[in-house]
Amino acid sequence: MPWGRRLLAVVLVVCASACTKFEIKVDRDPSFDVARSATWDWVPIKLLGPIDQRLPDPYLGKKLVATVTSILAAKGYRESPDNPDLWVNYRLLTDVRTDLDAVPAYGLGWWSNIHADWDTYERGSLVLDVIDAHNRALVWRGVASARLLSHASFEKRAERTEEVARKLLESFPNHQ
Repeated sequence: MPWGRRLLAVVLVVCASACTKFEIKVDRDPSFDVARSATWDWVPIKLLGPIDQRLPDPYLGKKLVATVTSILAAKGYRESPDNPDLWVNYRLLTDVRTDLDAVPAYGLGWWSNIHADWDTYERGSLVLDVIDAHNRALVWRGVASARLLSHASFEKRAERTEEVARKLLESFPNHQ
């Protein structure tokens, strides 16, 4: 492979790894038709666990709540604190990950090397749960995971908070 193509490949790998994408996983209870529910509210404070409905930055928590509220309204669900059909809850889980990044290095012919670095970073998972309020059973869960960008600007973190909520709720059914 000519050195120009090799350099282009390295640049593309670096650029691709710099753009952190969310890994989205969604699951639901097939025996419960969420779309038939009409009203929702946030899980009552007295039922919350110690890590529920808390983000490290209170503004980002408010941004997430506003975005989820807006999306559910656009899907036809009405927020109602009085006897809602569904409860919504969120939590942020974090862990430290270590990956091995291998990048081809310059060399002559078959004497090319591979340069490897250990990459240790914090990964966050935002869990969004929808619960049948009458039976207190989990009926839908969305999990978005990505590298946490601690160096990102406040505006970028706010933008990512909104983006993750939108991506999580893309597959959430519209109210019928």
